[in-house]
Amino acid sequence: MSRVTRRSREELDARSRAVYDDILASRGKVDDAFQPLLATPDLLQRVVHLGTYIRFESGLDARTRECVILATAQHMRSEFEWQDHEVQARNAGVAVETIEAIRNQSIPEGCSPEIAAVLRFCRETLTDKEVTDEAFRQVEAFYGARGTAEIASTIGFYCLLAVVLTVYGVKG
Repeated sequence: MSRVTRRSREELDARSRAVYDDILASRGKVDDAFQPLLATPDLLQRVVHLGTYIRFESGLDARTRECVILATAQHMRSEFEWQDHEVQARNAGVAVETIEAIRNQSIPEGCSPEIAAVLRFCRETLTDKEVTDEAFRQVEAFYGARGTAEIASTIGFYCLLAVVLTVYGVKG
């Protein structure tokens, strides 16, 4: 059961309306992922700003980014993020077998070594709560220092969204 009260632009105070307008202009819609945070427009603005960087400006290629997001959504049981990003992963060229393996919390056979390293890194981060030196070195070898930081930050960002969506009962 969703606890989100959808508010139209007209129902918002001036500050929330300004943030709403910014989201609408940059993304074309204000979906349920952002509705709960309209009560705290300054926080929402910062969350959206970070999300914009992660989704549209980071150095990660789309396939890698979408695999990280799906692994995080699956771990956090975020139906909303899974549904949205499964489509985006397919559009980015992630194989159906890879998506299904992520859904089943496994590393797909035959995927690229880079994606296998990223999925291991995600699993260790999210499930083990500790990344081995080997997993860290593999990701850093493929993606460099910047890419490693962006992968870790993508995991963290989508955990943040998943918690908000869970609290507000946003399923999909």
